[in-house]
Amino acid sequence: MLKRYRTLLLIGALLLVALILLLRSCGSNAAEAEASLQTSPSPELAPGIEQIRLLEDADPAEIDEILKDYHHQELLERRDDRFSAMDEDPEKVWSMLEDYVILGDSRGAGFKFISALDESRNLATYGNTIDHISENFETIDALNPSYIILVFGTDDILLPQCADEAGFKEYFTPYLQELQERYPDALILLNPIFPCIGEGLERYEQWQYTAKYDQVLREIASETGVCYVNCDEVELTDADYKEDGIHFWNDFMNRWMRRIVTTIYDAEFGLYEEPVEAPVAPSGTAEQASAV
Repeated sequence: MLKRYRTLLLIGALLLVALILLLRSCGSNAAEAEASLQTSPSPELAPGIEQIRLLEDADPAEIDEILKDYHHQELLERRDDRFSAMDEDPEKVWSMLEDYVILGDSRGAGFKFISALDESRNLATYGNTIDHISENFETIDALNPSYIILVFGTDDILLPQCADEAGFKEYFTPYLQELQERYPDALILLNPIFPCIGEGLERYEQWQYTAKYDQVLREIASETGVCYVNCDEVELTDADYKEDGIHFWNDFMNRWMRRIVTTIYDAEFGLYEEPVEAPVAPSGTAEQASAV
């Protein structure tokens, strides 16, 4: 969808520049052309006509800057329209995800229970770790996705080489870089390591330290240039967890996917912000489980 928007905007920009050059080359006819445009411009043409008037006397450098600003505003409007649609009907978030592949563990596999998503594009499996991504390369090559959504970390931190944050970073980074090198045109999105609670928190000692490992993911994202899906402001309570204290009910999955889609649009529209250190969770919340 965003590819089509970019194509249309590019065509529109080229037509606008062509019209400006035509008006300039016509000399005295330019005044007549402008007078004609002033006679009864339709509401749809009015913004474009005003842009032409502003650009007519500008130098090429100014034209370039004005066009960039104009296109940026157009993209912002399109992005905001998408966000408004999600606000009006949260279920629409699923239909807004196109041309993607999901790689990851059982939390990523949880998206398979959402009927609106294409299950063939979800390659996440239970207990999966990032060192197995090469097993999916053939399928990814065939799908040729624009967006690669990663849901790793929860099981990775249980590996012996990830006994501390430094080991986790040394282990995780090369696989991420391998994805970047193999799919340079894809936008890679790295999701956070959400905390476990209750029974899940008691299963493995390492799961008491998910916040520390998630901070490492933020650092890796910044250093490699992939997009970290910042879910700090996405509501997550004990009620969002299934009985195992690890996996989530669909209400949270919906909020999580909305954040993924939001990150995609922010990245496409040049509004993505580098991740910062996670805020300290207030006492008594599910988030606090990861801050131990």
